[in-house]
Amino acid sequence: MYQNKTILITGSSGFIGSNLTKRLILESDNCTVVGYDNCNDYITTTHL
Repeated sequence: MYQNKTILITGSSGFIGSNLTKRLILESDNCTVVGYDNCNDYITTTHL
């Protein structure tokens, strides 16, 4: 799908962002996934 690419995902600790990140890592060959998010005290990260 995304070969030799670097993909930046903003909001990667949210529900949609975390699932998108996981899917890209599992389905993409030779691709770098970078996740960025503002993790405050009110964000639950148990799903990561």
